[in-house]
Amino acid sequence: MTRHSPRCLALALLLPGLLLSSPALAGDEVVLVVPYAQSNPTLPHPVHERAPITLKAMIRGASCSYYRVRWDTDRDGDFADEVEKRYSRDSYTRSVRDIGRTFEVPSVDHETLMNINVRAISECDGSEHYGTYRLYVHNWYPTNDPRLWTNDQVEVLGAIALDEVLWYLHRKITSLRGDETDAWLRGRPARSEVGALQIWLNAINDHQPAFPPGLVTGTEANPLPEGWQTANERRWRSDPYAEDSVRLLNDLLSQKSVITYNIDDADEAGTCGYDLATGAVVNCPR
Repeated sequence: MTRHSPRCLALALLLPGLLLSSPALAGDEVVLVVPYAQSNPTLPHPVHERAPITLKAMIRGASCSYYRVRWDTDRDGDFADEVEKRYSRDSYTRSVRDIGRTFEVPSVDHETLMNINVRAISECDGSEHYGTYRLYVHNWYPTNDPRLWTNDQVEVLGAIALDEVLWYLHRKITSLRGDETDAWLRGRPARSEVGALQIWLNAINDHQPAFPPGLVTGTEANPLPEGWQTANERRWRSDPYAEDSVRLLNDLLSQKSVITYNIDDADEAGTCGYDLATGAVVNCPR
């Protein structure tokens, strides 16, 4: 399944009401919203109207112990009429790893680009930090009979499910150690054997790993590829899952015995179903 929903990729994605914090520097407090595609964080998450989803974000570089968070779910630019939730910082990671909330996508008259803004207020100095969760809303709701779903609907439904799975796995990472000043970040899933599969799942869905910028050393004898530092920093600044993958990777490498799993050829193949007339296996572009 492709991660990029049809039609939404070709649209201009800057909308009135978009709130963006300034680019984060090392150690800055920043609201980091989960992008649909790390390679292009402006792409919206494809959803359908009335879909129950999670708005996904975290606070990185949290200098305060507590933050008050509101999402502008009615999109009127006023946070005062929204539900507020208080979050505490994780002292090991200097972050609030989950400031997300559940959300039912509203009904629309036509396919619509929709921005949901989030504001986090530090209880230490009153500073405000913003982010924007981008949605592309299709104006349909799936029928109760899956046989009637179109290919585009199946693709959108799959994208929604995958979005929720990735965030669930992010929230379940435990034994967290290290913040953005430490390249040896650590974390592990609820079951250690899932770690490698979670890294793989992130990678094949456009969420490549990244280390805290400027902290990769010892490369004099083995220089990094040209452009690696820039690409690594872009991934780190735009995607919470980039940090997740490095935490899991470091945890796997720290184990005295690393468990390996082979992926069957069939799971790596380009097959995408069967020809209804002949029953032959159909191969699709990756």
